[in-house]
Amino acid sequence: MPDLSVTYGSLECRNPFVVASASTSRTVQQIKTAEEVGAGAVILKAIVTKHPYEAKPFYYNDPQKQFLTNPSDPRLLVDEGVELIKACKKESGLPIIANTMGSGGNLESWGDISKTLEAAGADMIEINLGCPNIGLMQKALGNIKGDEDQVLGAICGQSPLVAAGIVKTVRQAVKVPIMVKMTPSASDMTAVAEACMKEGADCVDISNVPQILPGVDIYHDGRPLYANYVTAPFSGLCGPANKVFTLRNIAQLSMKRKDAEIVGSGGLMDWEDCVEAILCGAKATALCTAIYWHGWDIFNTLNKRLHQYMEEMGYQTTEDFRGHALKYIATHETCEFRYVVPELDKSKCKKCGICAKPGHCDAIEMVDGYPSITIEKCMGCSLCASLCPAKALKLVPNPLPPSRVPTH
Repeated sequence: MPDLSVTYGSLECRNPFVVASASTSRTVQQIKTAEEVGAGAVILKAIVTKHPYEAKPFYYNDPQKQFLTNPSDPRLLVDEGVELIKACKKESGLPIIANTMGSGGNLESWGDISKTLEAAGADMIEINLGCPNIGLMQKALGNIKGDEDQVLGAICGQSPLVAAGIVKTVRQAVKVPIMVKMTPSASDMTAVAEACMKEGADCVDISNVPQILPGVDIYHDGRPLYANYVTAPFSGLCGPANKVFTLRNIAQLSMKRKDAEIVGSGGLMDWEDCVEAILCGAKATALCTAIYWHGWDIFNTLNKRLHQYMEEMGYQTTEDFRGHALKYIATHETCEFRYVVPELDKSKCKKCGICAKPGHCDAIEMVDGYPSITIEKCMGCSLCASLCPAKALKLVPNPLPPSRVPTH
């Protein structure tokens, strides 16, 4: 029978599904609910020394459900965080990970707050080097001058030197394992992660979210799309649009450092997304937007479907398939291609002509209502088959030698 339990940073969890740090992890009742529905661990809402700005939980939800953004979200102050941790340890058996930040320009404060949270009972400290809503917009607009260590959140996580200094300070202050939450805004996330690991980070959370502007109302003078905002700040991009970046960053660090213990987060919405993250090298996965959109019952589904998948594939533990996708990832110089062409199944074709629309291709034209394919013109890009709503085009090996396959 498959065993879903995982260990990362010496933290033993019953499964690889973690409640990410968000408004869904700021009360004892939420943590108790998470335990009841089968979460493996919970990362508490960020605990800070002071509120960086006046914040309320106002959201904007993309109508196509590609993303959710939360430009304003209250954090927990230290006393609130301490009380929450104590209550969680009293009323729940879930591993509790305390997400926290010190004060900008005060390195010792990172160690002080981490030590306080450890004393309260936190099983792991997550150093937040990725928050997109603190400091990043001000820095981009030139309102913050000076070094990265004068601010918080994603700006700290862009500098290997600053990030390493923070981890070193926290490592000297606490004995519990340390996880570092990365920012996708770093020009080289792997360099930041490696610097943190060198100074004692036990595992890496990949990652927080990039900063966006979700759009403006073109019929009302460019006002915010948010119904509950008069003016809107830049804010974090949450939801499925992030998954491709998350998988890339997990894979890059895993390929560079085979010993990296990674919790994958950002855009993971279901069990299949989580399996993808594990195949790319993650030991565990954290979910946020999925809980907002689908509720707590998603954890029951995650556990059930992962168990079924592992049984079907013959895996006993997640280690049996962790990182297996990495051997299929290559640089552009070494990537191997399969030369294919589309083959039409007329019985499925709806004569919509979508396959003949792509502007880069002249291999398909509509003849008597059906697509006619000229193999000698086909680059094998596969776009037509992926666009076909009826799945009437199947990709088959190109009978021509590679030398005769056009490149454009």
